[in-house]
This record gives sequence, structure tokens and C-alpha cells, in this order.
Amino acid sequence: MTAGSLAAFLLAVAVGAAVGLSELLSRYSWSLGSILSSVAGWSYLLLNGGVAALAYRAAMDWGFGNVLQGKPEFWRVVLVAIGAMFLLRSSLAQVRFGSHEVGIGLVTILEVFSRRAERRLDQAVASERWSRVDKACTKLTYRATRAYWTAVVDTALASQSEGERAAFRAAVEKIDEMPVDDDTKMRLLAMALWELLGNSLFETIANEASVRFKKEIEDDRATRTAQLQQLAELKAELSKLSTGGKQ
Repeated sequence: MTAGSLAAFLLAVAVGAAVGLSELLSRYSWSLGSILSSVAGWSYLLLNGGVAALAYRAAMDWGFGNVLQGKPEFWRVVLVAIGAMFLLRSSLAQVRFGSHEVGIGLVTILEVFSRRAERRLDQAVASERWSRVDKACTKLTYRATRAYWTAVVDTALASQSEGERAAFRAAVEKIDEMPVDDDTKMRLLAMALWELLGNSLFETIANEASVRFKKEIEDDRATRTAQLQQLAELKAELSKLSTGGKQ
């Protein structure tokens, strides 16, 4: 393999990895670091890079690149890799099985590997996000800051559509109805906020909220502590009554 052909293949790999990265960024826009710091993220990028290199080789062997003969090699490689990768990842037909549509073609084979990589990346990103959310949530309570967070999402990001804002409000209402404690609700809310606001903005606003609503947070925690103490006393009393009845 000559230096020129090696450079062409490396460029094709870079094109495929860039396409894969754009897909991941559209899904995990809150953190580029989460993608690049995980094995699953690199596996997905390398998979797409390998697909692009394979597509480029096939396109050149079958003469699809002849149309660009005489053009600068850089643009020739980029355009052929993108076009060939698009064809390789496209379905020849869609077959419906029940409620699912399955693509027929080489894309079916690629999806087996890409979905596995995506699942592993989901797990890695969710694990990192949960650990960071848990740290931020130790300074907040759900009842004291819920309305503030909703107002922030409604006004902070101009790029959000009304549909995205409505989806977030629906998610908050769903969290409200969940039969879990307020600490869990706060973490679930923070997970949703993290996706919308990103790492840096979320932590900045969380720190600000912990200061601005310090009194409300302290009152909320005092109320919950008192309620838990009353519940413990009630359980102890019921336990005594139950023991006394048996005797």
C-alpha cells in the first residue's frame, strides 16, 4: 500500500468517524467528553470509520469514483467515502414485522454492531450522569426548587422548541406522580435537566439554586425529618400495641 492510498484510507476512516460522532452528538449533546472518554464511544466511532473505509474501497473497485477523476484527491476521497457510506448504510427495502420495520440490506448487519455499541454508550453516559447528578442533588430538594427549574427550562435556552418545553413539563408531571421519595424525584428531575442544559450550565444553576433557596431547602428538609420521625414513632407505637395484643 502506497503512502497516497494509506492517506486516502485514513481520510475515509476520519470521514466515517465524523459521521458517527455527529450522530452521537445529536443524541448525547450534553457532553462530548462522555463520548470520547468511554470505550463504547470509541468503538462506535471506529465502527463507522471502518464502514467508511470499506465503502470507499468498494466504490473505487467498482469504478464509482471515476466521475471525480482529475479532481483534488482530498475532495475525491471525502465525497466518495460519504456517498459510498450512505449507500452501504441504506436499506434496499423496509419489511414490517408486527409494529417494527426492519431494513433489508447491509444496513441490517451494521445495525447489529451499532446498536450494541450504542447500548454500551448509553450505559456509560447514564452512569457518569447519575454520579454527577447525585453530587449536585445533595444541595437541593425537589419541593423547594421544582418551580425554579421549570422556569429556567422555559426561558434559558432560546433554541428549544415549544414541543421540547412541553415534553419537559410532561416529564416533570410524570415525576410528580411517581410513588417515590423526594430525593429520588430530585435526581430524576436532574437527569432530565442535565440532558437539556448540559453539564456546565446545569451545575452552575444548581449551585445558584442551592444559595438562592437555602432557607426553603432547609425548611423542606426540617419538615421531612419531622415527618420521618413521626412515622418512626407511629410504627414503634403500633409495634408495641401489636406485641401487647399477642400477649
